[in-house]
This record gives sequence, structure tokens and C-alpha cells, in this order.
Amino acid sequence: MKTKQELKLRFENGDIPNQNDFWEWQDSYFHKEDKIPAGTLDYDFSKKADLVDGKIPASQLCG
Repeated sequence: MKTKQELKLRFENGDIPNQNDFWEWQDSYFHKEDKIPAGTLDYDFSKKADLVDGKIPASQLCG
């Protein structure tokens, strides 16, 4: 799949993107009603806060 920057170049003023460019652009975004597959997330879940009795311990809060 092309990067967002590569796709933006296909849709500049005066360009004539083809159908494949359009579909790649559409497929690069998730609709608000879509469930995002966990495999597409780039997140380190080891740094998440823990819940203890429904609350985050003060030692894990920033500030």
C-alpha cells in the first residue's frame, strides 16, 4: 500500500488520478464505524496504565 504522502502526490491540482489511486486512498483510511484490526495498530501496550478497583494508581499518572 502507498504511503499517505505518495497518495497525496496523486491528487494534486492538475493531476488525473486513476481508479486504482482512488481506491488505494479510500482503503488507507478507516471509517468511524469500522472496527480497526489490532494488527494494524502500532502501539506498545506494555506502557498502558493498570486499573486497580476501577482506578489508575497515582504512581502511573503523569505529572
